[in-house]
Amino acid sequence: MHEYSQRWALSAAVIAAIGGIVALILGAFLAPIPAHVDATALATALFIRGLLALLALAGAFVLAYYVGYRIEAQLGPSNADPKAALASSPLLAMFVTPGPRRDALYSGMLTLASYWFFSTIYIAALGHTIGEGSLTSATAGSFIISRVLQGLALAIAGAGASGLGARNAATRRVTQRLFRGAPAAAPSAIEFPPAATPAAMPPAPIAPIAPITPDAAPAADAAADAASGASGASAE
Repeated sequence: MHEYSQRWALSAAVIAAIGGIVALILGAFLAPIPAHVDATALATALFIRGLLALLALAGAFVLAYYVGYRIEAQLGPSNADPKAALASSPLLAMFVTPGPRRDALYSGMLTLASYWFFSTIYIAALGHTIGEGSLTSATAGSFIISRVLQGLALAIAGAGASGLGARNAATRRVTQRLFRGAPAAAPSAIEFPPAATPAAMPPAPIAPIAPITPDAAPAADAAADAASGASGASAE
């Protein structure tokens, strides 16, 4: 396992073990079971103890999930070289192929196994002090079998929780690449041939227009009247 994975796995295992033992101790103090107790008090005590045990177990599962998420997020394919699968089966390859996914699975198994182991040791050694009863030769066999089966189930469930956390971390990384990746390249500009222009022709000359001043306007009118009178006289 990677050093980063080992630190997270050991930290989660210690916290889960402490949580399981603390839940048993709190149950013994908050809901003691005396030798002579009625059914109502017994049911209440069992409910309180069971609730505390479930809270500790839920905390262990949350730790396993979070450890798997952190390991995959930190040591995922973007930060580590991918390793070739060492088994043909995908399920077996997750447990034997070195990489962050395998570290996540082992960390989850270790977290729940630590919770189960220390809780079992505490119950076996100090069960009579918390109302769980003491082990005898008649009950030792059934106790060992039940606890071993429970430990296997918890270890498998812990691997599943950490694997789910690692998978969610990988999914989040892929989603970030899709929505925060490099923008798509702009389409290349289409080049069109230059439009044909008509042949250049010289501009037509424009005759200058003489400006008409206010003083010249009456003179022009008088000249026009004189010309009209002369043409009328010649006609007569």
